[in-house]
Amino acid sequence: MRCGLFGSATARHGGPDVDSGQGYRQFVEYNVEAPAPSSAGKIFSFDAAGGLYPQRYYDSIGSGSPYAKSSLKKRWRPGLSRDEVVRVAVEALYDAADDDSATGGPDLVRQIFPVVMFASAEGTSRAPDSELSTVARAIADERRDQPGT
Repeated sequence: MRCGLFGSATARHGGPDVDSGQGYRQFVEYNVEAPAPSSAGKIFSFDAAGGLYPQRYYDSIGSGSPYAKSSLKKRWRPGLSRDEVVRVAVEALYDAADDDSATGGPDLVRQIFPVVMFASAEGTSRAPDSELSTVARAIADERRDQPGT
């Protein structure tokens, strides 16, 4: 049995519908019958023409994606703990927001945080906003105290 999550950054923000063929999309698949957990998860990205591109380990979409992907490339490594994955994802979003005016990062004042999801053989789960708030605040404090990092 395979299950997956399909999403579109443009649809989430009031843009074209997920099924309209507009914008970039991603599909994340988890095969619960895979012989090994390390081979169960797959990430695919689609371009506007419907081209399918398998990704290895991570991907990003949207106008800030080059900056986020560069951040992920530097910080991601096999064997990250759940807490490290959350931190890497939020840092990538901060990096993208720093360099792309159309990318919004975490908003500590209004308590708006990214959605961070996990998928495993046991199912999917979402990182709670309380955890994301703690991580985002720590990153913001570090960047304030050490500009340029």
